[in-house]
Amino acid sequence: MKFLPLSRFLVASTLLSLPLAAAEKEALVIGCAAYENITPLPLVATDVRDVAAALTTLGFHVTPVPDPGIEAFNTALLKFKTTAKGAKVVLVYYSGHGLEHEQENYLLPVDASLDSAAQLRSQAVNVDTLLSDLKATQAPARTVILDCCRDNPFGATVKSWRPATKSAVDANVLRALGEAEIPEATMIVFASSSGRKAASRLNHDSVHSPFTASFLEFIQSPGLSLRDVFDKVEDAVSAATENRQTPVTKYGGSSRVFRELVFLPGGPGVKPPPPLPPPPPPVTVTPATASRAVPFTSSLGLEFVPAGTARVLFSRTETRVRDFRAFATENAAFASTQESMQGYTLEKKGTDSYEWKLAGGTWADPHFTQTEEHPVVCVSLQDAEAFAQWLTTRERASGLIGPRDRYRLPVDEEWSTACGLGKYPWGSAWPPPEGAGNFSGTESKTGPANVPSWSVIAGYTDPHARTAPVAQYQENKYGLYDLSGNVWEWCSTEYRKTLNSDDVRKKIPALEKEKSDDGTPFRVLRGGSWFYVGPANLLSSFRYYGRPTVRYDYYGFRVVLVVGGGG
Repeated sequence: MKFLPLSRFLVASTLLSLPLAAAEKEALVIGCAAYENITPLPLVATDVRDVAAALTTLGFHVTPVPDPGIEAFNTALLKFKTTAKGAKVVLVYYSGHGLEHEQENYLLPVDASLDSAAQLRSQAVNVDTLLSDLKATQAPARTVILDCCRDNPFGATVKSWRPATKSAVDANVLRALGEAEIPEATMIVFASSSGRKAASRLNHDSVHSPFTASFLEFIQSPGLSLRDVFDKVEDAVSAATENRQTPVTKYGGSSRVFRELVFLPGGPGVKPPPPLPPPPPPVTVTPATASRAVPFTSSLGLEFVPAGTARVLFSRTETRVRDFRAFATENAAFASTQESMQGYTLEKKGTDSYEWKLAGGTWADPHFTQTEEHPVVCVSLQDAEAFAQWLTTRERASGLIGPRDRYRLPVDEEWSTACGLGKYPWGSAWPPPEGAGNFSGTESKTGPANVPSWSVIAGYTDPHARTAPVAQYQENKYGLYDLSGNVWEWCSTEYRKTLNSDDVRKKIPALEKEKSDDGTPFRVLRGGSWFYVGPANLLSSFRYYGRPTVRYDYYGFRVVLVVGGGG
């Protein structure tokens, strides 16, 4: 084990015992949530947001790096190596997917797509590289905090990645990062032990991973040194997960620097600061008082804002999987039949040939990866109307909304007002500008989507091959998300061919049809989706249609809240 020379150690220790100015503490906070080819991690966004806020409060200059691809990840590390030079304390926090291969640890950017171990060097970030970059800052105290797994998320491929012989394994055991030569004055904290997973949440009510929840609690506890913080984190996470997950802390050289490094003074024997003035009373928001700045929030956490139609509030997002799951769980009549409610899912038919077919896909499993924060798909208009009626009954009974307030689907005119009257929801440019929405761009030709080439918008790409978690793209002037792309949204209005212009109907003759073969009137769908068939589909004025009972893996919905019996 290596130690700092005594003279250098005393200088570092003295520096770190003094109050540090903001410029003397630098933090890099990296979060990877919106993975394209492996399971997304929706809580990561909350983890990194609150960690960044806590570190800022503790005097750090924080550089956030949300959802980086490999190029952005490496660029952020290189820039931090330069900007953090001269700081007395540097800290890197990472939350996302990680893996351990041949006892080396890797962090996975959101665009990682690994078929073999050979790709790790080009598509993942080796933690040794991160340590080397931090060492270059020459800071007297350097901390790396990794809230990620140390197993292999790629399942079946892991066996082919293991060393071929037992002797190779034995030789590499000493290369485990926990036992590797960690640079002096460096502290590394893993959320889990070698080869183990790190839980992303304890239960559906969790807003943070167990590791980050404990870190946030103790890092803001007065009087605790950094070493004390992670001693307590280890105990708390082990207890919360019943020893299924145990954080590990390792030091390069002596840990004394970190035993004396206190970010928030206080504790026993320290006079507490004067009490803060009492907070102002909470603002009670009702449907009648909701605004863009202060939305009304439903019992499911959906936010509602005015969107240009009097006494009608729009949900800011499409209805999520978790919202629909609450409905399906509480509604006995729906729950008893939902397993038979198949939707049409896009299934491969041949080389660059696909078709929508009934193949067992449902809202709970549309045959592609969805998290609780993705928009629910494979729902019919009747399913959506049943959801709105259930939510109305539920919230009237609890007193959250009034006896004349009600949830329903929007009508076509309300949706048009909320969307705006531009050529496209983002303006007039074609192809859509970067970040305009979740459409079928070049990303849809790779990974699990692999849609036919004719359905790809040339010159456009976005991070999501099929659906995206809600609220990932730019909100519009009313504060609404995903009115363009992601999923087609049901409206209660019956479809009439005159809702589309003559020019559009000439380009798409199928729009002349107003009823299904059995005479059932079609209902309007608005907004486009992750699957693309032509520029007309994305016009602000375009109306698509569907039978009220049909379900597709690109159909979803959002609800509106009618205030006081209006509309």
